[in-house]
Formats: sequence, structure tokens, C-alpha cells
Amino acid sequence: MNSAKFFRTMAWLYFAGFAFVVFVSHVPVFNDPEGRLFGLFRIDLRDDAVHIFSAITGLIVASTGKWIAPYFWLTGVLYGADALIGLTTQLGLLDLTVFTQPWQSPDFGLRNIAINLPHIVIAIVAIIVASRASRMRVAHGAA
Repeated sequence: MNSAKFFRTMAWLYFAGFAFVVFVSHVPVFNDPEGRLFGLFRIDLRDDAVHIFSAITGLIVASTGKWIAPYFWLTGVLYGADALIGLTTQLGLLDLTVFTQPWQSPDFGLRNIAINLPHIVIAIVAIIVASRASRMRVAHGAA
């Protein structure tokens, strides 16, 4: 697979992943009686908006093949920061609760790690892809 195809495929995967999260969070069988997805976290309107925005930007990047490195850098940094804030305050950056609710003590327990794990994985993979895309762009002399 050539580099351009790899990066576009990754953008398609991010689009599909974010769209899947929006879809699955509204399927009752995946939510417990308290409305927590997979029994771990609530997905509210703000979370949906962030995931929909992430999916739409992924769709644009995947379909055009443009802005691949910036998309993955921004996605990696924002979702990584959200995970770090989730582990240290038990709140979220992307849903803005870190600014609207009282901070709690850091929690590196298994449940809180599981809650933040999707954003940790999203961030790590996005930063690897962004780094590779940035190197390829420089290697090919693009500005």
C-alpha cells in the first residue's frame, strides 16, 4: 500500500470509528440501566457533538486526501489531552466538563483507565500517523 493510500485509509478508519461511536451509543443493548455505554461512561449531547465533528472532519480528510497530518496531529493532541485530564481529574476536556465541574482526585484505577482507554488509543495511533505523514510530506518536498 502506498503512503497516500495508507493515510487516507487511516482517515477513513477514524471517520468510521467516530461515526460508529455515535451510532452504538444510541443502541439500547449497549447501554446499562443508568445509561452508561458498556457500563462505563455516559455519552451525552456534547460527547455526540465532538464525535460527530471528529467523524465529519475525518470524512473530509479521507475523501479529499488533504490536511491528513494536521487532522491527525489535532486529533491526537486533543484526545490525548482529554484522556490525561480524565485520568487526573475524572472530567473531560472535549466535553468541557473540566471547566464546568469540580475536579476530583486523580484516578489511575482499572475502571477509570478503561473509561479513558479509547481516547488513549485514538491519541497514540493518531500521533503515530501524524508523525509519519509529516515525515513523508517533508521527504517529498511538500510545504
